[in-house]
Amino acid sequence: MAHEEYLRRNLLVCKAVGAKASALHARDLLLTRKRPPKWLLKSLQGIIDRVEPLPIELAAWRNASQDAPERVRNTVPTTGEPK
Repeated sequence: MAHEEYLRRNLLVCKAVGAKASALHARDLLLTRKRPPKWLLKSLQGIIDRVEPLPIELAAWRNASQDAPERVRNTVPTTGEPK
């Protein structure tokens, strides 16, 4: 299959984006409560802080794959979500 390693790495990028989105969503839902548990908010914020750089770093690693399409090879996203 063409781009097999690139696609495998892309799944890891997608998982990182999903983990970040899920943690943000859970935190936002918790903040709608009258008295959310502080320990849970602190734990979710720790997760959010740890996964923050992962999508960008993993996208750069994905683009460095030897079988990456020519249009993305050696491109490194520097801000925001990977495209």
